[in-house]
Amino acid sequence: MSVRSFWILGVSLFFSYLLVLQACWAASSEFPRARLPQKPFWEKKESVYQKMLEERAIYVSVKTVETSQKKNKQLKILGAGVIHRPRSQTWEALTQYEKWSGIHESIRASRWTPSTQRLFLHMEAFKYHAKMILQVEAENKDKEDWIHMKVVQGALKGMVVAFRIKDAKSRKTEVAMTALYNFEKLPMPQFFVVFGLEVVFQKIAEKMRLFVERNKMSGEDAL
Repeated sequence: MSVRSFWILGVSLFFSYLLVLQACWAASSEFPRARLPQKPFWEKKESVYQKMLEERAIYVSVKTVETSQKKNKQLKILGAGVIHRPRSQTWEALTQYEKWSGIHESIRASRWTPSTQRLFLHMEAFKYHAKMILQVEAENKDKEDWIHMKVVQGALKGMVVAFRIKDAKSRKTEVAMTALYNFEKLPMPQFFVVFGLEVVFQKIAEKMRLFVERNKMSGEDAL
């Protein structure tokens, strides 16, 4: 083998090694994502979905379930509603993370850092406070858009959250949300988990819908 051939081979191997390292780093940097059920409960019954479309019903389910690990349980939050705005406008409004603190009184503070794609949230409900930092990954697809989050610091560390935004009938948008959190013992009373969180998330969802719709109608922060 000539010196030139040996040099070309060496360079090729070096760049191949860099590509492998890059792929490994990318894989390790991705966090586990929350996934919606293949057929969520609001899609199983036509009457339920019609209430979302025509009567502006918002559905929220909060429950704890057993896991395969003996000591661990999982908190599952699942909800959906329809916003009377096109998908693109809904997406633009929902990704204004720094304005989330103005949506509902339960969100005491929201600070967005674009350079790190991290969101600080201070939540309060029934005198329970939770401060957390979430890593955010947003992606646009042909038929739907996703906002993925994972709590990397603070309360409920390890919780994964996902928002799915997709087209509904008559230029409306369906927004679905799910959150999963594995735990041995929740840092809040069981009664609050079963009943309180459903009420809180229901109210936040209603206010978030108004935020999206009024954002466009007021002419401010045009989408």
